[in-house]
Amino acid sequence: MKKANIKYGLSYVAQKLGIDRSTLFRYVAGKVKKVPDEIISTTAERLSLEELSDALYGLKTVDVDPTTVLKW
Repeated sequence: MKKANIKYGLSYVAQKLGIDRSTLFRYVAGKVKKVPDEIISTTAERLSLEELSDALYGLKTVDVDPTTVLKW
């Protein structure tokens, strides 16, 4: 949900999920341990495959040019 909030903003995401901003904030902040499945699936549908991958695996996918690779 953090990715969706970054992309669209807290108010927009809360509205699209049909919940209030404070509930969404509690989900994102980890104050609610069990987020309902329908909230997770609706949020995931709004993210691109790359954003979803970043959220699930914690890895950022970026394009790297050969010059940058050779520097390492």
